[in-house]
Amino acid sequence: AQGGVVFGVDYQVAPGLILGLEVHPAMYQFTVLELHPSGLEPYIVTNHSMKLMSAPRVKLGFRF
Repeated sequence: AQGGVVFGVDYQVAPGLILGLEVHPAMYQFTVLELHPSGLEPYIVTNHSMKLMSAPRVKLGFRF
């Protein structure tokens, strides 16, 4: 499972030309890995991951 918040700003630089900036200020991910080998006990691992101010992105858009 994964959850997060995305903030962004778009600005029209010229008619038909859009410039944008996007960032994920907070992101949380929970992962579970289960392995069931034959004849052995199951192997189960969990992982929690938190990220702050991740994935900054600059976007360039064109309108037709």
